[in-house]
Amino acid sequence: MGALTIGILRTARYFDPIRAANLFGWIARSIGPMMREQKIGRANLTAAFPEKSPAEIEAILAGVWDRAANGIASSLTKMKEAAN
Repeated sequence: MGALTIGILRTARYFDPIRAANLFGWIARSIGPMMREQKIGRANLTAAFPEKSPAEIEAILAGVWDRAANGIASSLTKMKEAAN
């Protein structure tokens, strides 16, 4: 998994920022739900917001993965700009 992540990060520098954010968002939304953090997040959200339906909890979690990926893409873009 680590080598895959490094490969994706290195490849992302060849994309424009919007495409990189979209790519990272898609990857995070695809892989994120298989990670243990998804289960932890679901349990935490269910405990914190018992009034929310399971569908609402899943929508929140999907948004978290997307925002995390966009944050990574944004950081990479800023690092690339600083290097130039």
